[in-house]
Amino acid sequence: GPSGTTTSIRIRYSKGNSSGGYLKLKLYRIAGTIGVFTPSHTGGWNTYIEEDIMIADVVGINDLLLLFKDGNNLIMNLEWIKLIGIPSNIPSSIPSVETSQVPSVKPSQEPTTISLPKVILHIPATEYTQQMGTETNGSVVGHFDKDDYLIYSYLNFGPLGFTSSIYIRYAKGNVDGKLELWLDDPSSGTLIGELSPEYTGGWNEFVDVKIDIIEIDGIHDLTLVGKEADTILNLEMIIIFRGEPGTVLPCACNRKMCKKYTD
Repeated sequence: GPSGTTTSIRIRYSKGNSSGGYLKLKLYRIAGTIGVFTPSHTGGWNTYIEEDIMIADVVGINDLLLLFKDGNNLIMNLEWIKLIGIPSNIPSSIPSVETSQVPSVKPSQEPTTISLPKVILHIPATEYTQQMGTETNGSVVGHFDKDDYLIYSYLNFGPLGFTSSIYIRYAKGNVDGKLELWLDDPSSGTLIGELSPEYTGGWNEFVDVKIDIIEIDGIHDLTLVGKEADTILNLEMIIIFRGEPGTVLPCACNRKMCKKYTD
C-alpha cells in the first residue's frame, strides 16, 4: 500500500526451547532489513502466541522473505502471518477544499482510531545472546554481581517514542545493588534507564517492576549491567512495553498471565 499503511507484521508462533535464533524480515531482491524478531519460549511447541513485529516503511507490492538466523534448526513453529496497520479504506492523504465547500452538518461517523500493540516483545531472561558472570537455573538468571552483564540482541524498539518503558520480573533476597540498562555496548552506547531493585521477600519471590527509559528508536542490543554490589537479583523476564499502566499482559512464560502492571 501507500507509505505508512503497514506499520507491523503480526505472527502466530510457538517455541519449545530456549536455544536462541531470530527471524529477519526482508523484501525479496531489495537490499536492507525491514524488521527483526527474537522468538520467546512459549511453553511448548504446541502452545501458540501472537506477537507484532515493527517494520520499516514499505511501499507497494512486494515479496516478503523470512530468514531464520543463528540458533539451531529448531527456532520456532510458524502458523500464520498478518499485515497490521492503517485500514485500507482510510485515504493516505486528505484533499484540500475551499471553506465554502465544507458542509455545515457534522459527519455521521467518528474518526477511526488506530490501535498500536501494547506489548512489543516478551524476552525470557535466559534467552540472552551473551553474558558474563551470571548463572542460569531453569527459567531464571541469577548470581548477578557487580560488573556482570546480559546482552539481548536485535531488539526492535519501533519508531521514536513508541517504546515507553521496560518491565522486568525479578526476585531479591537482600537490599544492595543497582541494574543499568544500556543501548548497545556500555563502553560506547547510551544509558537508557536504571533500577535499584528492592527486597521482594526472598530469592524465589518474584515481582514485576517498571523501568522508565529515555526515548529510543530502531533496532538495538539491550545490555543489562550489574552495579555497586554482588547478588543483585534473580531475573526471570524482560518485557518491552508500550501502553497504559494497569494493562494485563499475556505472558510467554509458563504462567497463564503475568501480574497486572501498575506504576
